[in-house]
Amino acid sequence: MNDELLKIDYHRLSDFQEPLTISREVLVKIGKHAWNVFPLEAFGYLLGRDTDNTIYAALPCSKTANWYKFEDRWHGIERDIDQAIATAKLFDLSVIGCYASCDIFGIANTSFYPLPPVIEKANLSFWIYYQSICCSSCSTASLFFKDTRLIRGEDYLISPGKRCSKYINQKRILQGWCQLHGLIDYSNKPLSTDLSTVDCYVEVKNR
Repeated sequence: MNDELLKIDYHRLSDFQEPLTISREVLVKIGKHAWNVFPLEAFGYLLGRDTDNTIYAALPCSKTANWYKFEDRWHGIERDIDQAIATAKLFDLSVIGCYASCDIFGIANTSFYPLPPVIEKANLSFWIYYQSICCSSCSTASLFFKDTRLIRGEDYLISPGKRCSKYINQKRILQGWCQLHGLIDYSNKPLSTDLSTVDCYVEVKNR
């Protein structure tokens, strides 16, 4: 997964004494969620611990209803935050961020993809934008802490193995999540496919 497709003047993150570590299976899960629902957009939560500066798991949550309308982008994140917090507590973790997929290439800051009020309300500091470009091999994941895009190798590291800890299992966490949340809809079938109006087409071309 290529994190350095864009050459942008990022600022070095000063909030951490040590780089953040993100589980490799977190990125794999986000990518699978994104491409399963594509061209719809995927959304979910990031679970971790502030004490050890690590993101351990991803919880798939929701998707947009249509690929040409975006008013409902964050509805699932806002709706299910309490269930996500409850799931995290089952595994002695916290909800520390969220993720979203899109086909916008080169997201350098949050103004490209406005965040919902729940981010501040729940004190979520991290988010990942998975940019679905061409295919999974060409896609890229951009990691942010607050308003700062993080640099791989300096601000964050990806675990060399599948997981950051043998005691924290993404699959087991997903089972707990589904018991509280219900089964995740991984289909890419939109709720509506009415493309009969010109406005819908113009919105896609100009977003």
